[in-house]
Amino acid sequence: MPPATGSTKKTTTSTTSKTSGKTSSGALKKGKKKIAAAPLKSKVESKKLVNPLYEKRAKNFGIGQDIQPKRDLTRFVKWPQYVRVQRQRSVLLKRLKVPPPINQFT
Repeated sequence: MPPATGSTKKTTTSTTSKTSGKTSSGALKKGKKKIAAAPLKSKVESKKLVNPLYEKRAKNFGIGQDIQPKRDLTRFVKWPQYVRVQRQRSVLLKRLKVPPPINQFT
């Protein structure tokens, strides 16, 4: 009979340690959930903090605030060298035709 009581003690201690391990792991999981919930609350608080210097304005494309029309950007294109040379030549030839006294203040 004494060996039987000893074996029951071992089983009871092993079951209590298993149950205590389960409860502690269950408590850790619950604790992790609480810890994970805390940053979500802090993120919500950070969204509430809005800098008053930056105002949120909706875009208005009504009359007078419309998108700007497309502009002619051919002047800003990098043209080939032969095109640039012939344009510069025409400008220089036109300047030669202007009399010197008129070209004095330009």
